Amino acid sequence: MSVTDVMKALGDPVRWDLFIRIAARPEVGGTELGEAAAVSKPTMSYHLGVLRDAGLIQIRKQGRHHFYRVHREYGARVLADARRRLKSQSS
Repeated sequence: MSVTDVMKALGDPVRWDLFIRIAARPEVGGTELGEAAAVSKPTMSYHLGVLRDAGLIQIRKQGRHHFYRVHREYGARVLADARRRLKSQSS
C-alpha cells in the first residue's frame, strides 16, 4: 500500500475514530469497539476492513471474537515514506 492509500483510509471520520480507538491500546476487542462506535455492525466491519486492507491494523481471531491492534511496523514505514516525500518536495 502507498501513502495515498493510507491517507484515503484515514480520511473518513468513522475510520479515523476507529483507528484512534485501536491505537490507544495494545489490543481492542470487537465488542468493545462496537459499543463505542456510532455505526451499525456491518458498517463498522466494512470500515475495519478498509483499515486492514490499507495495512494499518491487524486482526486476531480467537474463537468467535476478533481483536484489533495497530500494525506498528507498517505505520512506521508509511510515516518514514511520507517524511521522505515531503522533504524531497520542499527541496
